[in-house]
Amino acid sequence: MSDERQVPAEDLDDIWVQHASVIRGLYLQRQPRLSLREVRNIMMKEHAFPDFKSVFLMVEMWMLPTWETKLRDKLGLRKKLKKTDWPIVWRHCVQRGHRGKRSAVYLQGVPVPSKRAWAEIRRQDARASGKHG
Repeated sequence: MSDERQVPAEDLDDIWVQHASVIRGLYLQRQPRLSLREVRNIMMKEHAFPDFKSVFLMVEMWMLPTWETKLRDKLGLRKKLKKTDWPIVWRHCVQRGHRGKRSAVYLQGVPVPSKRAWAEIRRQDARASGKHG
C-alpha cells in the first residue's frame, strides 16, 4: 500500500473553484491563447496545483481529458462552441445583417475572430441547417 495521502474528492472539486479566475485568465483571456497542457503546467508550477496522477495514484499516464472535463463541467469554460450552436450564431448574424447591423461572436466574453467564426460556420454546415427563421 502506498504511503501517499488520498485526497477526498470534494477537496479536488473545491480546488477548481478556488482557482477559477486564474484558470479562466490563462485558458481564455491570455494572448496568445495557451493550450490546455500549458495551462496545466503553469497551474502546477506557479499555483501549487496538484499533479492528479499522483493524487489518484494512477498507473497510466495522466491525461488532459481530466482537465478538459473539469474546466467544462465544473467551471463552465469552453474554447469552442458546440456544433448545434453554430446554426443559431449564423441565423442571428443574418438577421442582424438584414437590419444593417454588424455582428461579432463572443465565447465566454472573449471575441472570436470573424475569420475563425465564419470558418466554423462553413465547417459545421450551419448555413444549411440555419436557413429557417
